[in-house]
Amino acid sequence: MKALGDYLFKGLVFNLEDGREIRIVHLEQKLTYGHVLEGILYGPHYEGDVRIHYDMARQRYPGRKIIVIKPRLRPLAIADDKLEKLRSWWEQAKVANAKERSGLELTPLERARSGYPEPVCIGSVCCTALFESTPIDKKVGMLSELFVIWFQDGFALPIDPDIVEEFMTFDWANLAEDTDI
Repeated sequence: MKALGDYLFKGLVFNLEDGREIRIVHLEQKLTYGHVLEGILYGPHYEGDVRIHYDMARQRYPGRKIIVIKPRLRPLAIADDKLEKLRSWWEQAKVANAKERSGLELTPLERARSGYPEPVCIGSVCCTALFESTPIDKKVGMLSELFVIWFQDGFALPIDPDIVEEFMTFDWANLAEDTDI
């Protein structure tokens, strides 16, 4: 005879490498760059975008454990002529700022070494999911949970296969927390 739980939707279930079963019970999605009014996304600046989404999750879920899966940087599809123009503007701005701050002129070699940060993105959609599983310590809680933030190129579902591979490697006992909620 089947149990009632066999007839209910259990959410997306993943089996970790250690055999533990975890499931997504809540999934939120929003545009990664919805807060950007203008400009181009540069490599060194992606960490600020990740931080914005992490801080929003901390405000929405205070006291909960939240981790971020390190995003993959993807090049932006910008035409070569426009990319050259951006590089030129970048270099002009850097030189002007350096001269202004130090009063010294940069040599061409110093300018070349400073480099231009290539435009990149971390994925157009930010996903925040609550994962649940059985308790880590059965004496402490009814279940264990973990909020996970990741970035992918489109709305889930499906979840990017590279992200699913990251899920499978979770060290649940060290990442998640037991709770009675």
